[in-house]
Amino acid sequence: MAHCGKRFVIPCVLVLLLTPNGDTDFSTVEVTDTVSAINYNERIITFTAANGQTRKIFVDPTVPGLERIQVGDQVVLLVTRSVAVNLKTI
Repeated sequence: MAHCGKRFVIPCVLVLLLTPNGDTDFSTVEVTDTVSAINYNERIITFTAANGQTRKIFVDPTVPGLERIQVGDQVVLLVTRSVAVNLKTI
């Protein structure tokens, strides 16, 4: 059951760092998913996208309001991805 009128924004940072000496690329996307499961003790939320794809995200203890989120809520995720690469000739 969806909980109308609720809109939560959860910042998510996915970082892949191969080396600090190369080039980096950062991108942030806004994704709206539905909460399909919550483990409040572990602070892990499972989201399901409109296409059926699921993702699990750990919600850092510094992010407030986890207790207000319920299964069925639509949540806006701000996902920032970063990649750092260093290429060397051999």
